Amino acid sequence: MASNCLIWNITADKTVGSINEQLVNKNLNYKHMKTLQLLLALLALIFIVNCSSSKQMTLDSGDYKLETIEFDAKDDNIKGLLLKHENETKFKKGQSLKESTFHKERKRIVKLIRKNNDPHFSIDNISFEIDTTLSKHKYSVKTIVLK
Repeated sequence: MASNCLIWNITADKTVGSINEQLVNKNLNYKHMKTLQLLLALLALIFIVNCSSSKQMTLDSGDYKLETIEFDAKDDNIKGLLLKHENETKFKKGQSLKESTFHKERKRIVKLIRKNNDPHFSIDNISFEIDTTLSKHKYSVKTIVLK
C-alpha cells in the first residue's frame, strides 16, 4: 500500500492531465467534461486522504536510502540517451526518499529528450517504479519512459 500511495502522489498530476486531454479529444460537451473532471478530482482526493491516513502509510522516507537506479524506455534511442546522461540524474546513491527528487528528475529527462530526440515529448510519458523490498531501509528506482 505504501508504494502505491507514493506512486500515486508522484503521478497524480500526469494521470489527471492525461485523462483531461483524452476527454477533450473525445469531443465531449463542456458540461460532461466538467462533471467528469470534478469526479476525477474527488476520487484523487479520496485516494490521497486514504493513503495519508492509513496506518500502512507510515513510511518514514528519511530512513530509506537509494541503493540502485535503473532506466528503461520503449525506444532504443531514448534509452541510449538516458544511459549516456545517467551521470546527470537527480538520484544519488544513498539519497533519502523524497518526492521532490522525482519531480526534478522528470523535468531533467523531458528537457534532455526534447533537446536531443523529440521536441514535443510529454512529461506524461515518464513514470517511476519504487521498490522498498530490497533490504531494510533501502530502495531502488526504475525510471520508465513510455515512448
